Amino acid sequence: MLTEYQRKGLLYLIPLGLIVAGAIFFGSQRRSNPDFEALVDLLSDMPQEERREYPDRPVESEEVIRQRLFRFDPNTIDLRGLMELGFSQRDAAGILNYRDAGKIFRTPADFATCYQVSLAMYERLEPYITIAERFRFQSNNVAAITDDTDLSPRRDSLFLFDPNTLNAEGFRLLGFSVRQADAIISYREMIGGFRSIAEFSECYQVSPEMLERLRPYIEIAPRETVREITLIDVNSADSALLCTVSGIGSVTAGRIVAYRQRLGGFHSIDQLAEVQGVLERNFLNFRQQIFADISKIKKININFATPQELSDHPYIEATLLRRILRNRQLNGNWSTVDEMVKDDTLTATQAEKLGPYLWFDTTEN
Repeated sequence: MLTEYQRKGLLYLIPLGLIVAGAIFFGSQRRSNPDFEALVDLLSDMPQEERREYPDRPVESEEVIRQRLFRFDPNTIDLRGLMELGFSQRDAAGILNYRDAGKIFRTPADFATCYQVSLAMYERLEPYITIAERFRFQSNNVAAITDDTDLSPRRDSLFLFDPNTLNAEGFRLLGFSVRQADAIISYREMIGGFRSIAEFSECYQVSPEMLERLRPYIEIAPRETVREITLIDVNSADSALLCTVSGIGSVTAGRIVAYRQRLGGFHSIDQLAEVQGVLERNFLNFRQQIFADISKIKKININFATPQELSDHPYIEATLLRRILRNRQLNGNWSTVDEMVKDDTLTATQAEKLGPYLWFDTTEN
């Protein structure tokens, strides 16, 4: 016969035993649940900051992760499939949103344009990417990828092309990413076009492997020989006229005009070497086609110019500006650039560079 005390203890032990048994049962179910095990596997590549809610995540080797990979089409794979490939739920959802916005992955390299796809992730998955036929570029659309060149399709996705006329879509069709295509075009404009396959290979987006693959298909049209060269005044030409100079592309032309405005004009064509993006080989090429009309230089009235007018000039840095303002206040007006050298306002080098832009008027307008 149980005492009153023993009966009360039994009443507490029975529910406690049931709770422990249930915990053991459901814990074993959780470990044997394939969905749970898959989720644990999926978290293997997740960055540390995304794992905070999964502190007991097992560590997997690269070999184990690769054994879990499978062939997939980024145009049709679902959220779970992306997570099985190693993407976090957030990144997988971002890829699907990118696709829902109208993005079509026409080549494996297109998949790398998603910011959720890191370079390391793309290199791991690239061998498994399979683009369905309906998503690929069709051969009868190849000729439309350039505005003024009729490109003849060749085997696979390659075709004859001139890197001087191909647009961004054409470079993407050859296997370059969106960022690489844009960079190649910017480089082409900066150097004024590719004169040879060797110059094309100097573009850092063109790897040796890519060049070897594309070399049989590159056809660079010879440039027309200019029989009579008309020199162009770099101090009055606009961007469009500068682009007619061999070796000057649209990007470089815009930079030349912008720098000319800051200077007040070029007093020597050698100053073009100071323009951002002007390469030595291009400068040596186009310097024979231009001249600088120094009568068009806009000069600074050094005795009365405002601090803002002085600081706008690229040759007057902050230290020199303070020295000019201080000595002008202490010594009064200057009559020549030599006087500015004598009172230590300018060094001989500064006087040589800045002298052509200075106007010594002792009467304020």
